[in-house]
Amino acid sequence: MFDGKLEVRKVSDHSLVMRGTEEERLLKLQGTSAHAQHFSYNSHHEEGTLPSSLLWHARFGHLNYDSICLLKKNVVAGLPTIPRKLKQCDACILGKHSKQSFHDSHSRAHRKLELIHSDLCGPMPIPSANGNKYIMTFIDDYTRICWVYLLKNKSDAFQTFKNFHKWIENDAQSHIGSIRTDNGKEYTSNEFENYLRQHGIKHKTTVPYNPQQNGVAERMNRTILNMVRSMLFFKNVKIMFWADVVLCVAYIKNRCPSNAIRNKTPYELWYGHVPSVKHLRIFGSTCYALIPKVHRNKLGARSRKCIFLGYSNTSKAYHLYDEVNKKFVVSRDVIFLESSKSDNVVERQLDRLDRFAKTKSFQEFDNQIPHLEGGIPILDQHVESSSEENSTPHETPTTNDSLSDVIDRIGRLNLDSVQTQSMEQPGPSEKGPPKWLTKTLESVHPDEVGKTGTINSNRQNGGDVDDSNSPVDMDASYVCELNLSIDFEPTSFKEATSHDEWKEAMQKEYDALIKNDTWKLDDRPFGTKPIGCKWVYKNKYKSDGSLEKHKARLVAKGFAQKEGVDYEETFSPTVKWDTIWILFALATQNSWKFHQMDVKTTFLNGDLKENVFMSQPEGFAVKGHEHKVCKLVKSLYGLKQAPRAWYEKLTENPLKLNFNHFDLDDATLFV
Repeated sequence: MFDGKLEVRKVSDHSLVMRGTEEERLLKLQGTSAHAQHFSYNSHHEEGTLPSSLLWHARFGHLNYDSICLLKKNVVAGLPTIPRKLKQCDACILGKHSKQSFHDSHSRAHRKLELIHSDLCGPMPIPSANGNKYIMTFIDDYTRICWVYLLKNKSDAFQTFKNFHKWIENDAQSHIGSIRTDNGKEYTSNEFENYLRQHGIKHKTTVPYNPQQNGVAERMNRTILNMVRSMLFFKNVKIMFWADVVLCVAYIKNRCPSNAIRNKTPYELWYGHVPSVKHLRIFGSTCYALIPKVHRNKLGARSRKCIFLGYSNTSKAYHLYDEVNKKFVVSRDVIFLESSKSDNVVERQLDRLDRFAKTKSFQEFDNQIPHLEGGIPILDQHVESSSEENSTPHETPTTNDSLSDVIDRIGRLNLDSVQTQSMEQPGPSEKGPPKWLTKTLESVHPDEVGKTGTINSNRQNGGDVDDSNSPVDMDASYVCELNLSIDFEPTSFKEATSHDEWKEAMQKEYDALIKNDTWKLDDRPFGTKPIGCKWVYKNKYKSDGSLEKHKARLVAKGFAQKEGVDYEETFSPTVKWDTIWILFALATQNSWKFHQMDVKTTFLNGDLKENVFMSQPEGFAVKGHEHKVCKLVKSLYGLKQAPRAWYEKLTENPLKLNFNHFDLDDATLFV
């Protein structure tokens, strides 16, 4: 029982610190303030139960209590006994706080569309062929079936969900119960939230910076991108087709079993029957699509070489890409060459066909097989003429042949032709010289042609002409005409500088580039290797075959560019002939007037977004600044992004004039 007196003693040595007495129901303590402060300090920092634990916890760098207890077991010496566990340390909470572990969710939907998981992935390093940069996924929790949409901008997410909402409820004949997303602005905007409230859809969001709570959608994104990378690398497909790979992956994934649905396929749970996979093919494989009958001729190729890019989502057909015509193709009549061995065989065959097509006839007659554009000759077979067996085969003149040798061949070839025609059709031939020939031998070398228009039987070099193979007195109208150009075209800068006309052409080209502000001189950045450039020379002719001008063009060596360093997007759409034909038909029907315009130096008008450095043109280095390089401001012929830069420049101006751009149907049409 308390008797009104109190003593305060130290725990260590039981020394007296203070005394206290009760006066008028108050406890009055007696003792010096210094002694009291000393006691207060020792109560927290000298050895004891709780103060000792805190002391050694701090001395060991806030080591946890279990490790401090282990130190006492003959690990260290001089550590006192710590009887009980520490209380919570504020410093440890501030310095060691971490996320709590995430537990698996065992709650699942019990019907279709009861819960939809969604996420937006992107942007991708480069846009797709259609300009898309983002992937938007929707996964049904009950069936785990996945739908993928491609977006150009994040702002398109709301409209994409509205389109998905209308389509999926009509397809499933059910309504969406709730949707689970992260806290991205594309999902938490006012218009998105208002739309969900209007349609009675519950919105479940994750805690900020905790994507694990949207694990189904996040895991799907990871799975899709893993498969995309593998499929791109397996067939070495261009990265610009990543969007087509994503759609193909979603198509395949819905036909693969999942542990979440007891090893069944999402397709089976959604549609109620087992999917068929006999039509699946390796992505990126070489294939041949049948050309429709209305688009081919009787002697033309019946198929076109394409790359397999997936499956059509609107019809039972394959989605292909024609690299030659730069077009996407949808076809059901496709022959696939999935093995790499077959691909190599086909490549060798196509290379052989290319070499075969480059051999051109010297002259064409009525009894010869005509050259058909697009036709593929049969391999390992010789193309023979329908004339007699003793007819002279075609000979192709080379640049090493002398003019006299060419004339000799012309005489023999033309005589045999006349004799053959006279045997089959008696009487003089009424056909004139071929239309594709522009210059007569007399205009090229008048000394080789006689005054009466006949070929001289004696050569200037003293050689004789075989009378059995050469006409003695043939009218000049039957002599073959050749487009023999004596105009010189340099193959190097050294050759061009030896001719004044080509030096003048290079100066004009250089002045035009400077006037157009194509580049500006700058110091070469550290670690940057500028690309080279070269001069290309070409003679330009008029419609009558006469020389119009000498053209010199500065071309950048774009093969030295590196993707992601000095160029990004290179795709540029081309005009569709169907669009042109429709415009012609409408113009004819409505009596419209057409205006055609040709843009000179087209690619030089495009603006560059990347930093591209090029060495100064050969022969035109600025004196005193030879060490500097050209930082390209506008595109130049030879750059990989030159077509894309011109397309963006062309698109920009019509849009300013309030033209409508039909980028989904024909990207080159403005109305």
